[in-house]
Amino acid sequence: MLILQKLTVHFRERRYGGKEFSLILPNTDQPGAVHVGNSLQAQVRDLQITHDGSAINQYVTMSLGVATIIPTWKSSTSDLIIKADKALYQAKSAGRNSIISN
Repeated sequence: MLILQKLTVHFRERRYGGKEFSLILPNTDQPGAVHVGNSLQAQVRDLQITHDGSAINQYVTMSLGVATIIPTWKSSTSDLIIKADKALYQAKSAGRNSIISN
């Protein structure tokens, strides 16, 4: 969460796994969420946090899976989480430090 404390975008974050966390961006559409993701990646890159032992990059990077939903009576939070999780793993498979939006 140290990285999150240094970022300038305001959101609600929750740890979702070991190295994963979720960001809740109320009233934000898909292009807006991707824009926030690009901003977060740039800020993390600018921090130049050394990633010791990484064969991929000497600095910490951020892969993002973006999912959005317009809530209805039939929608559920688990549907949104599944979409975001799939997008995240697609982003990681795309070579790290990427954004995939479903």
